[in-house]
Amino acid sequence: MFSEAKFIDAVERAARVVSGQLQTPIDIDRPIERVKLELSNEQEMSVSNDTFGRKRRSTSIFPTPRGNVEVEEVFSLAEKNAEEDALKMCNNADARKQYIQRHGNRVLVTGQAGMGKSTLARDLVQKLLERKMLPATDLIFFVQCKDIDFSETLGLLDFLLRYCVADGEDFAPNEKENILLLIKRCRNIVFILDGLDEVNNQEFLSAIPKFHFTGKVPAIFLLRSLLNGNLLPQAKVLVTSRPRQAFELEPQDRPRTIVKILGLNPSAQVELGKQICGTDCPRVHKILRQDPDLDSACYVPVFCTILYAVLHRHTASHGRGALNTMTRVMMYLLNTYLRSAHMRLINMEELVKIAKFSREGFASRKYVFHQSDISDAGITGSAFQAFMYTYLGKFS
Repeated sequence: MFSEAKFIDAVERAARVVSGQLQTPIDIDRPIERVKLELSNEQEMSVSNDTFGRKRRSTSIFPTPRGNVEVEEVFSLAEKNAEEDALKMCNNADARKQYIQRHGNRVLVTGQAGMGKSTLARDLVQKLLERKMLPATDLIFFVQCKDIDFSETLGLLDFLLRYCVADGEDFAPNEKENILLLIKRCRNIVFILDGLDEVNNQEFLSAIPKFHFTGKVPAIFLLRSLLNGNLLPQAKVLVTSRPRQAFELEPQDRPRTIVKILGLNPSAQVELGKQICGTDCPRVHKILRQDPDLDSACYVPVFCTILYAVLHRHTASHGRGALNTMTRVMMYLLNTYLRSAHMRLINMEELVKIAKFSREGFASRKYVFHQSDISDAGITGSAFQAFMYTYLGKFS
C-alpha cells in the first residue's frame, strides 16, 4: 500500500542520513572511512598483575586488541546463546520457543568513552542498508537515546515517527493505521538504540505495567520494553552503552548477549592514520612508535584519531608552539577532548576534582586506583568513566 511504502522510504532515508554522519573528535580535512573494531563476547579479560607503568617496561598492560566476534555475527551469537540458555531454563518446547524469541534477538554492545560505540552502530546501519547483513531486513530504526524526551507519554508509532523518520514527513490517521499493521506483522525489523548510558538510570527503576501495542505510555516504558523483548519480540535490537551504566540495568532489561569493543588493532590504527595523514602517515607513525605512551593510547579510536591529526598538523612546525614533547601533545589532546561531545555532560567542578586527583596521583607515582580512591575524591562515576584510561580487573 502507498502509506506503507511511504513510511518504509522515510525510515530508510533517516537511516541513510545517520549512517553517513561521521563523528570525529577533531576536525579532519577529508571524510574518513570507518575501520574495523575488535569485538569480544568474553567479558572477563585476563590482564597482568604487574604494576602499571610505561609500555617499554611492561607490554602486557596494553595487549593488542584481538576480538573473537565480527559485527555481522552479533545476532547469530545472541540466538545461539538464547538456544543454549533455553535448554537450561525451560522445560517444554513452547517455553523454549518464547525464551529464544525474546532473548535471541537482543544484543548489548559496551565500551568506554571514545571506544567507537556510535561508530559501530552507524556501521551496522550501513551494512543493513547495503544488505551485507541480514539482507531480508524490511525496517531499520536508529534511535539516539540522548534525543528522547522522557517526560512524554506517547504510543509506539508516534515514538517511531518522532525519532526514526526523516524530517518533514507527515502521515494521515488512516496511513498511521496501515503503518501500525505493517509493524505488527513485519518479522524483519532491526532497532539500533545508541547511547543508553545517556539515559538517567533512575528511569529504569519503576515497574512497567502491561500495555497494549497501540497504547500511550511514558517513552521510557517503550524503550525498556524494546530492550527486554516484551514489545516487538520478533524485532532484532542492538543497544550501545558504557559498561557501568549497562551493568546497572535491571537484569530483566539487560540483553543476555553482551559484546565488548576492545578497540583498534595495530593494522586498523595505521589504516586510520593513512586516511588522516595521507602520504605523511609513515613519518607520523614513526613518531608514535618512538613514544610507547602515545603509541599505546592508539587502540582507543578517539585517541588514535586525535594523535594522528595533531602530530600531522604540528610536528613539522618549530618553536614555542611545536608539539615536540609528550606533555605538549597530551595538553593539546586534553584540550580537544574537553571540547568534544564525550564531555558535554561533565561540569567544571568535576574537571577540577579530576585535575587534583590526577596531580596527587602523579606526585605520589600512583597510576592504579581502587574504586574507593575515586569515591573519596568525590568524583562521580560519569566523570571518571569519561577519563578512564584502561581497566584492570578490580582496578582502574
